[in-house]
Formats: sequence, structure tokens, C-alpha cells
Amino acid sequence: MISKINNLIENDFLSMEANIPLFNRVRLRNAVLITFLFLCFFALLSGASAANFNSSSNNQDIQAFLSNTSAGDNELVFEGGTYNQITSLNVSRSVNISSAGQVNMVGTGRLFNITAPNVKIVNLNMSGYNTAINSNRGNLSVIGCNMSTIDISVNLSGASLTGVLLENNTIISSVSNYNYGAVYVNATTGSVVNIAVKGNNIRCNGTSSSDGVRFNVVNCNNALMFENNNITGTSSGVWLIAETSKNNITIINNNITGTGGYGVYLRAYTNSNNNISIANNNITGGPSANGVRLSAYTSNNNITIANNNITGTSGHGVALDAYTSNNNISIANNNITGTSYGVELRAYTSNNNITFTDNNIRSPSGMYVNCYNRGFSGLSVVNNTINATSAYGSGIGFASLNSVDLSDIFVSGNNIFAGTAYGINFADGLNSVNNVTINYNRVLAVIGLNIPTMTSGIDANLNWWGVNDITGKIRGINTSNHYILNITNSSSLNNVHIGDKVRFSLLVLNTTLSNTGVENLPDFVIDGTFNGVAYNSSRGDNFTYMFTVLSLGIQTLDASLDEEYMNITFYAIKNSTNSTIVVSPNPVSIGENITVSGVLANFTGITSVNVTVDGNFFTNVAVDGSGYWELNYTTNRIGTDLEVIVSFVGNDNYTSFSNVANFNVTKANATINISLPNNATYGENSTINGNITDVNGSLINGTYNITVTINGMDYNVTVVDGLWSLTIPNRNAGIANVNIFFSGNSNYNNATIATNYAVNPKNLGTTITITSTKNGNKITYKITLKDSEGNILANQTVTLAIAGKTVSLKTNGAGVVQYTFTAAKAGKYQATATYNGLRTTNIIYNKSTKKSSTVEVKASKIKIAKIQGNSVKKRSYKLYYKVYTIKNYGDLTGSRNFKKYFKLQLKSTAKKGLVYLNYNKKAKLLKIFVKNLKAGKIVKVKLTFYKPTRR
Repeated sequence: MISKINNLIENDFLSMEANIPLFNRVRLRNAVLITFLFLCFFALLSGASAANFNSSSNNQDIQAFLSNTSAGDNELVFEGGTYNQITSLNVSRSVNISSAGQVNMVGTGRLFNITAPNVKIVNLNMSGYNTAINSNRGNLSVIGCNMSTIDISVNLSGASLTGVLLENNTIISSVSNYNYGAVYVNATTGSVVNIAVKGNNIRCNGTSSSDGVRFNVVNCNNALMFENNNITGTSSGVWLIAETSKNNITIINNNITGTGGYGVYLRAYTNSNNNISIANNNITGGPSANGVRLSAYTSNNNITIANNNITGTSGHGVALDAYTSNNNISIANNNITGTSYGVELRAYTSNNNITFTDNNIRSPSGMYVNCYNRGFSGLSVVNNTINATSAYGSGIGFASLNSVDLSDIFVSGNNIFAGTAYGINFADGLNSVNNVTINYNRVLAVIGLNIPTMTSGIDANLNWWGVNDITGKIRGINTSNHYILNITNSSSLNNVHIGDKVRFSLLVLNTTLSNTGVENLPDFVIDGTFNGVAYNSSRGDNFTYMFTVLSLGIQTLDASLDEEYMNITFYAIKNSTNSTIVVSPNPVSIGENITVSGVLANFTGITSVNVTVDGNFFTNVAVDGSGYWELNYTTNRIGTDLEVIVSFVGNDNYTSFSNVANFNVTKANATINISLPNNATYGENSTINGNITDVNGSLINGTYNITVTINGMDYNVTVVDGLWSLTIPNRNAGIANVNIFFSGNSNYNNATIATNYAVNPKNLGTTITITSTKNGNKITYKITLKDSEGNILANQTVTLAIAGKTVSLKTNGAGVVQYTFTAAKAGKYQATATYNGLRTTNIIYNKSTKKSSTVEVKASKIKIAKIQGNSVKKRSYKLYYKVYTIKNYGDLTGSRNFKKYFKLQLKSTAKKGLVYLNYNKKAKLLKIFVKNLKAGKIVKVKLTFYKPTRR
């Protein structure tokens, strides 16, 4: 692959180089070299993955890959398409050959010739070739392929054929050679052969005889598995030649058809050790051969043929040669059909343990045991249905018995049909028999058993021969006991009454008239009628039947089986009957329901009875199919020995009767039911009510009294038809204990109940009213406390918060408290009054808060409010008088200085109030200091001035 890449790059580069300048050529060469190295690297990596070929690939390239034993690549993948030129591929190394998409290989000759182990071919379509796959090595898997060839499709040969798997293929071959098949295996003598053929559709449709599958594995150690295949051959379906070998052969769940020969032919004779299982197949032989032919003579055999449908279209169903061998052979649960013998068995001069069990065998002659005038023993034929359809065929025939000794033969539980011929036939010339048992069979034939005269060694008793009189049915021996059809009653038929049950045994021993051992017979049916009504009886009920007598007079019973018919008559008379009486419960309390019931002793045809309970008459109380009747009744009075009477007036079949029983009804318990208040509150009214019921929950009717006691106080309450009600005031909060007593009456016992309910404290809100008055810097607050219903709350603590100060106050008897606050500085003041609530036993007073209106306290404001003055003229001067009124217009006590300059001379001063005066005569300055003047207060200063008069 690397050389291909190199050539490709080199050719492309030379074609480009001539048109490129020299400098650029050098650069291009370097780039090409790097690219080449990368491609080589990836090519080496791809050597570990699959080699892919497409429809344009030639035979030479593919063969080169298959022949390259040094390549690390062992995956060959054909891409989808049609390959017309591929042929004669030699696979000489381990490889997996598969497809990517639908691959159609079309050609001639041989497609694959495999000479290496560990080859796997998957999902190829191969057509037109003489042979699709030819291999001489093991560990070969061919899976999911479709092959259509002229000759052998799959040809396996050689000394190494282990680990071979053909699975889920469709294989169609036109090979026309009797010695070959669509799948042909030819192993070298002494080989170990391990081949599994699973899930394939294999068909050989050549113009002349050849097989679907043909194996030649003589003198080998063979492990062969055929499972879930559909195999058809123009000769045989499967032909296995495996004599003188150690064989483990399994043929399971296949559909196998030999169109012109055997369905399955297995040759495993002469010193072979065979473990052979043929199970769950549908096998059909063609017009010139058997369904299954198994030759395993002179060998050690463990052979199982089970659960198959086997048909010999023109021959035996099963032909088994196992003479001069050690045999453990089980043939069970098969449907076997032949046109000659159903089964032909040749197992003479052998150590046999051969069992035929639960088979359905149908053929002109059912089962044919050919002894070839040699001794034979060890055969068990149990629970089969053998139908010999020819007028001259035998159900079971033992042939070629000249001077033969037979022993250990057990024939039991079979249905054997042979028409006008022999049911069981032992040919003339038989020398002796030992431990031959023929018991518990149903044999329908003109001659049931034919055997040369024997005085011992055979037991042929306890069979049903199709008729009661077996004269001429058995030749050669005498029997002492056999089953006959007979209507045998197990009890006396005298004094039978209507309604009686009568049991009959229908198949009994001719000597004892008992049905001992009938359970060992095969399953079949006796039909009959009883008084015209059909019935049947089989092995499941030991061929017995129980009849119920439904009418008076003559009773007719008949039975038929095969060629025999029997009938009897007997007489039935009128019957008597009575009934049990059960009262439940008993005793019972008044008001409770009772069930009155019973069972009639004889009841066939009786549909109703009459019942009286404590004088109450009930007609037509239904009687069911078991004779049971029932009545429900509600008791309504007390008493002992109250009566129940059940009666029947009689009819055509039964006489009348009247039965009596007693029961007791006692006082009933009463139940006081109460409904309590769920939100009772102190100071309000609450209603308690309820009812009084019986045991069924029904109200006790009538007018009567009960006593209701609440916290020690009794109330006499009237009950009307079971209902009562009481309304009371809630005088205290807490738990109200309630006790109720019903003193009972003539029908009911007394009753009490104790319970309680909670009475919640009354929850009241509170309101605060706060007013304020101001007098200077003093603010007086009046607080009034009431509940939400307007009631005053006396002696309650109220807190008042103002200006960062909190005081605790207590209301007086009128619910009022006052407090005066003295403001120390100017500002706006608002007080908050708070009541933290109170919890008493019966009432809860809630917390409340109220803010006062805002009161403003103003700063001191001292000013001259008023000046009053006059003057008086003197001789030499003039006097002036002035009175200054100074007032504090603020809310706080304050002080202030006043200064007054005068032009006149101050003569004198006078004052009223806390006023200080200081006069500077020189400067004519008067200083007035008003000290600690309270809000709204005044001081007065009187000044006298003079002015000298000029002269």
C-alpha cells in the first residue's frame, strides 16, 4: 500500500514540476516529501484495521491479500456490489471475511478453497459457482450467507474438522450425485469431528438423487449437532455415515424431508459407541424409504427418539437395527406414520432396555419386532396408541421366532387397533416365553392375542378385548381375568328414593365384578344415557359414574363401549325429607339481626320452604342446589324460647314435614352518642346534643329522659325518638366535665358515658383614652381605661412614656388616672400610654397602646408688655412718671436684662416683683434685670424722672 502511495505522489509531482520555476520546485519537493511521510504513517496505522475491496477489485489483489501471511491485517471486507470476476480464492491464513452492504459474488468453479484454520465467512451471497466453500481445516464459521451452486455448496474434508459452525445460512445445491449433498463432509479415518449445523435452510434440488446433508465420518470421534434447520434432499434429507465411531449426535428442532429417500438415515453400526438424540423434529421420508432409519447394530447404544413427527411416505415410519448390541433406547411421545410398518425393530441377541412410551403409531402394521430366529428380551411398550390400518396388519407383531426364547417383555396401558387381523401376534415356532406381561391394554381386533401354545411365562390378564365374551379372542393360552362392560351398582337398588345418588362401576373384572386396577388401562370413554340424558365416563373417574335420581318410577341406565352394550332398570319411590335449623347468633339482643338457616336432608326438586319466626310467617324461602335455605330477621321483642318453624307441604316426590327450634332474645345494650361544643367561650351559651342507638346503630324510638351532669349540675333532658339536645351557659372557663346516664327500659340496658369539653376564656380588647392640658411648662395627662365592651378597668397598671421618661400609674375606681409632667425645656411633647393586658380565669384582656396629642412647650419670652406714664409740673422742674409692665409670654420660667438710656435725670425708682435695677447716673444708663419670671407672670418698674426748668 505504501508503494502505491509513493508511485501516486511521484507521478503527480513530475507532471507538475515542468511548469514551476526552479526555486519553487525545491519548495514543492520538500512539501511533497512531508506529505508522503504522513501518508506512510497513516498507511501503517491502517494495517491494523480491515482491508476493503470493492466490485472493481480484481482476483489478483484479493488473492494477494489472502496469501500475505505476514500481514497483520486479518479482516477482509467486501464493499456492497456485484463481483463477477472473483473465483478460486485460496485462503491460506486465518482471516475474517465479511461484507459492508449487500455483496453478490457471481462466478464459476470454486469460490473459496480454505486450507487454514480460524476462518470466518459472514453475510456473502454466492451464486453460479460449482462449489462456494471448500475447506480441509477446522475452526471454520460460515454465518448468514446465501449460496446457490451447481455442485456441492459446502464441501468439508480432511483430518481436522473441529470447531466447524454453519449457522443461519441459505444453501441451495443442484448436485445430482447420490453420494453427495448440498453440505458434504468427508472426514479422514481417525479424525476428531466437531460440527454444528444451526438455523440453516438447506435444499438439494438436483435432477437426480442427492442428499440435503451427507456426512461420511467413519471411524472418527464425532460430535455432531443439527438444530433448528430446514433440510430437504432429492434423495434423503440427512444421511450420516458414522459407523465404527464414537458418536455424540443430536438432531433437534429441525424440519427434514427426503423427497425421494430417507428423512434421516444414520449408519452408526459395528463397534460404535453411540449417544444419539433425535427430538422435536418433523421428519418425512420419500416414496422409496423410511422416515427414520437408524442402523446401530453391534454397538453400545444410548438412543433417544422423542417428541417427533415422523412419516415414512412409502416405507416404515422408524426402522431401527440394534441387534447384537448393548441398548438403552427410548422412543417416546412421537407421532409415527408408516405405509408398511409404523416401527420396525431388530434388536435380537442384545442386552436391551428398550421402551416405547406415549407414542401415536399409525401404519398398515403398527409395530414389527423381527427376531431373525434369535433370542430377544428387554422391551417395554407402555401407554401408546397403535393403529394397524390394514386388514391383514397386526398392532404388535413378533416375527421370525423359530426356536426363539422371548423374555422380559412388558406391554401395558396401550390402545391397540387392528381391525380384522391380530392385535398382538407372536409368530409360529416360538420356543418359550419368560416374564412376558400383557396387562391393562385395550385391544380391538378379530384376534386380540395370538401366541403358540404356552403353559407358563406369560401373563395376559387384566385387558379389555373390546367385548365381554372373549371366546376366540385369545389363542394359545388361557386367561383367568379380563375386564368386561357391566353396570355394577355399589349399593342396593332396593328402596331407592328420589334425590338419592346411585353410583355404578361400568368396567369391571369378569370374575369379581370390581373395578380394581382400571386406573392402569389406557384412556378411553364409555358412553351411555340415564333416563335419556347422555353421560360419559373415562379412566379419570375409574370408569364409574354417580347418578342423581330426579323422578319417580322406572329408572333406565345403559352403557356402550366398542362392540359391547349393557342396560338395566330399577325403581324409585317417594322420599321423605326434613331440615336442620340454625339460629345465629343465639342468644341475641333485641334489635339485632339473626340469620335463620338450614339444610334439607333430601332436596332434589324442592325449590322453597315456609319459615315462621316468632309468629311472623315467611313463605317461599328459596332452597338452593345444595339444599340450603336462609332467612334474615330483625328481633323486636325480648323473650326466651321464641320459636322458629320450618315446614314443607310435600309434593309428588317428597312427604311433608315441620321442624321446630327455639332461640332467646335478651335486652340490648344502648349507646349514648354525644356531640360536644368545639368552640365554647365563657359568658356565652353552648349546646350539647346527641342520640341514643341500639347495637345496629339505629335510633331507639320513644320519649324518655336522660340525666346530663355538667360540672356537678344535673339537667333532666327529654329524648324524643333517640334524639336529645341541651343548651347551657358557660359560667366558668376551663374543662367542663359531662356525665350522661340512661336508666334503660324494658328492652334496653342502662348506659353511661363520661366526656368533657373545653370552655375558653373570653377574649376582650381594651381601649385607652388620653387627654392633655398645659399650664405653662406643666402638661397634665388624663388616661381612661376600658374593655372592648365599654366596662371600666379599675386598679390596672398603665405606663406613660414621655420625653424619655416612663412612669407606672394605676387607675382608680373609675378606670381613670392623671399625671402632670413638667417640661424642663422648650419643645413638642407627646406621651404614649400602654396597658399590657391581664389574664384572669375567665377573661383575657388584651394589650392596648394610645398616643396623646402633641403639646408644644415654648421657651420663655420676656418683654415689656405695657408702658404707662404721666407728668407733673413743679415750680422749678417737671416730673415725669412711667410704669413699665414686663411679662413672660413663654411657657418656661426665664430671666432677661433690659438697658435704658435717659436724657432726663432719674429721680427715683420703684419695683414690684423679682427685679434688679442699676442706674449709672453719669451715663444716664438704667439696667433692669428680671429674674426667674414664670410663664404668664409680670413685674412692674416705676421710674420718676425730672427735667429742671429754666429760669
